[in-house]
Amino acid sequence: MKPVICPRCKGHDVRHYTDAYVLRVPVLDEDGEIVLLDDQTNEYDDCFFECLDCGCRPEEDELYPPTEDELSPDVAS
Repeated sequence: MKPVICPRCKGHDVRHYTDAYVLRVPVLDEDGEIVLLDDQTNEYDDCFFECLDCGCRPEEDELYPPTEDELSPDVAS
């Protein structure tokens, strides 16, 4: 998997946000503890990508993997 960068500022801190609700089914594990298993996730239309560095909200087709020059030290390792 490759990281993506912001098309405006070349920042590496891009996140995806979505309005959704998740339905979970409670079950008991072998220790008698309640565990929640994901059953269904319903997403709403207001989903977007946002760069935490500059606030840009790029479209999905604007995101691209960084070139060697654009890689940050923490991503390159």
